[in-house]
Amino acid sequence: MKKFSGKSLTFSRIALVLILGLSFFLRAYHVDELLNFFHDQGRDALVVKRMLVDKKMTLLGPQTTAKGVYLGPLYYYMGVVPLAIFGLNPIGIDYMVCLFGVLSVLVCFLMVKDIYGEEGAYLASGLYGVSAAAIGFSNHAWNPNPLPFFMMLFMWGFYRVVVKKDSRFWIGVFIGIGAGLQIHLFCVILVFVTFWVLLIKKIKIDKWFYYGLGVFLILLAPWGLFELRHGFLNTKNLANFLSEGKVGVGAGVIERIAMMFSYLSSYLGSSVVSLVVMVGGLVVVMEKRKEFFSQLVLFLFVGGLLVVGFYKGIYQNYHGLFLSFLPFVFFGGLVSWMWKKKEYRYFILGVFIYLVFINLRGFSFEKNYEKRDGLQKVSRFIVEDVNKSVKEEKFNLVSFTNRFDHNAMDYRYFVEIFGRKADELSEYEESDFLYVIDEIGEENILENGVMEMESFSKGKILDSWSFCDEVKLYKIEK
Repeated sequence: MKKFSGKSLTFSRIALVLILGLSFFLRAYHVDELLNFFHDQGRDALVVKRMLVDKKMTLLGPQTTAKGVYLGPLYYYMGVVPLAIFGLNPIGIDYMVCLFGVLSVLVCFLMVKDIYGEEGAYLASGLYGVSAAAIGFSNHAWNPNPLPFFMMLFMWGFYRVVVKKDSRFWIGVFIGIGAGLQIHLFCVILVFVTFWVLLIKKIKIDKWFYYGLGVFLILLAPWGLFELRHGFLNTKNLANFLSEGKVGVGAGVIERIAMMFSYLSSYLGSSVVSLVVMVGGLVVVMEKRKEFFSQLVLFLFVGGLLVVGFYKGIYQNYHGLFLSFLPFVFFGGLVSWMWKKKEYRYFILGVFIYLVFINLRGFSFEKNYEKRDGLQKVSRFIVEDVNKSVKEEKFNLVSFTNRFDHNAMDYRYFVEIFGRKADELSEYEESDFLYVIDEIGEENILENGVMEMESFSKGKILDSWSFCDEVKLYKIEK
């Protein structure tokens, strides 16, 4: 127990290295299979590739569920170096996201240790490292996935600034806000948290505050430049979205909040025990509500739940990513409280071991390269077939899959890096040929009612090919 409490520096370092090593292994083990390379991943990789190779910079990021509202482009700029290092192989961006997942575990350790002590830090970060839900959002490229790292950087930074009087952490606070706002619109809650802290706390504004503010402005510069050049188009579209009643009090608010609370508890593990631990940790935080960090956590937690509850769009699990680190903060606080009572120590260790077990039980050591190999084989075949043409015909891609993506963004990316560029999504009517990738056995390719194929509905199937008895490729002429 003495060693576990941190009196052995060597043990502490080894334990942390083991936690981080296991965290990386669990996130990176299946990365090279490209099992999660779908529409969004292909879309994002294409943007990054064109920035890197074609020097086509962008001022905007992915479009949100709000029509005409785009996020900032930070995620795309973050992906440039990893994609370059891996020679345009999109697993470079996957590994970047894995790294942010591991960094989230590290920041969780440092933050909980700073606030609740080493015992809570080891158990909270250890559970975070093996959390199946956390791994599911940090083992593949997707623009919302790095969000927990920036959220914790924001929270820990404010704690250090306000409680520890370490103004250097203003950098972390402003990086957290600047990145969060460009990753998910729900992170607007960070702006309210910041103003709340500045209003109720007498914080010395020094050079580090202005350094942090400068970093914030740099991060938002491309986004802001787009707004200035286009008459604040994003802002107007967001205002229109809000005015249409897509956000506000109405039926289903309580249901969505309850759903979100239950979902957040699943980050500790899919078990009733997780829900009990979540509630217990929340009670500990509420009992310490006079302390600044507890106030900060409660503001974000309650405010975040209300933001999700008031959103009337279709609920998706990734909506909770900006709050996903809080269950581990609650767990760290609960561990800290129980560790002070010797009779509870073995009990909380038993709970920890149980939660680790239920998170790891579904992990598979089997690898399956079928998705990766199939994508590349079909894409390379399309490029070879296009190259056989004696003249420069324009071609486009359509896919039939179980992923609700008719634009074939995953295949489109590999076709482009193999040397040919398909027409843009807005150019289906101008294309001369259409390559249709069928993964689900579509019965009638020419009369399927898909918008992207409308101009080819009276066309002619020139040829077809089968790959691995599961994927069929058609070449259609108008």
